[in-house]
Amino acid sequence: MTNMVNGLGSGLLHSGLVLLMALLLIYIVRKALIRLNYSRIIILRLWLAVPVSLLVCFVAMKWPVGQHYIEPMILSFPAEVQALSQSASFYVDWKLALLLFWAVVAGWKIGRLIHQYLTTKNTILKHAELIYLEGYSNVYTSDLDVSPMAFGLVRPVIVVPQKLLGRLTMSELQLVILHESIHCRRADPLWRFVLACLHSIYWFFPGFNLSREAFIEDQELACDEQVISQSQQLSIYAQLLLSLNRNQPRRAPNETVYCSASFNLKERIMKLNQVSKKKHQASIISLFLLLVFAISSWSAMAQVVTDNDGGIVLTPSHRAAPMYPFTAVKEKISGQVTVEFTVTKDGQVINAQAVESTPAEIFDKAAVKAIEQWTFEPIEKETQARQVIEFELDKD
Repeated sequence: MTNMVNGLGSGLLHSGLVLLMALLLIYIVRKALIRLNYSRIIILRLWLAVPVSLLVCFVAMKWPVGQHYIEPMILSFPAEVQALSQSASFYVDWKLALLLFWAVVAGWKIGRLIHQYLTTKNTILKHAELIYLEGYSNVYTSDLDVSPMAFGLVRPVIVVPQKLLGRLTMSELQLVILHESIHCRRADPLWRFVLACLHSIYWFFPGFNLSREAFIEDQELACDEQVISQSQQLSIYAQLLLSLNRNQPRRAPNETVYCSASFNLKERIMKLNQVSKKKHQASIISLFLLLVFAISSWSAMAQVVTDNDGGIVLTPSHRAAPMYPFTAVKEKISGQVTVEFTVTKDGQVINAQAVESTPAEIFDKAAVKAIEQWTFEPIEKETQARQVIEFELDKD
């Protein structure tokens, strides 16, 4: 149980840090490319660093690379055992408590997100009616007070409100459908949902929520660029956005679960004349950054263990005696635990965990808690160690 908690907590923290680094890198490069007036189609590709970094992170944790394992040194000095009373045997496992707190909050956030999606889906299906347009088989009309949208995680559909059908010309309607169909082809609703899920899982890291609006903005502006590039109808498209801006729904849509055409219309209209042709150079930059970040993530997650060629000797300066669990005293149980840990250069103990125990799990917490309080004389380089602690009761 202890090993599982330590492994899950460590993996969650490491992957969260890698994801935070990816978002920070995206933010910095994205701002620079926007100032240089690069295409939003290319800037949108920078967000691929998020799934790439997480994939590399989890692969590195499961199949670490660049490691040179050594046989952990065995500390030969004995460890004293101190018996406990029933009241003193209880202590809070803070790692498990924090992990449970994280799981409750993350589960609640993801559950709320799924409920939101299912509620929206049921509402749309209840009020939607399929319309037949040449070249499209996934366009629906609805009497809901919404903006045109692309909705759905697996097979996204396009929803156009009935109130717009009577006001739009055929050219404007085709541009609306084109815009939303680009969202569907790129699976934009799915990517928005995935980013929201990541925000729910890593809720304890600051700054994740700030990436949501930037991501949606890049999706919408990239769609605008593609619509103008494919239709060559800039003036009509600008008039369309102005019309949508004047007829926005009363309630702002929750764009976590679908792509709405009403997002940030004023800024999008202002940027229509700034569509950039700088594409090829940015493609090279994007691919390069993804490659660099993937390699750096892999290296960061690889645990490098140095060889013991230098003859490092661990000299304990303080040893805390483990506390004998009350249950084991009451049932007269003896046993032993092998604890593996890392000693830092300044002699502190980190990453302590029980790797072997007889009987299983009874003495693990007491042994690990004691080892975590040990200190050693400073050493030249960080190294691994292993300590066997025996728990024995007097026969009398």
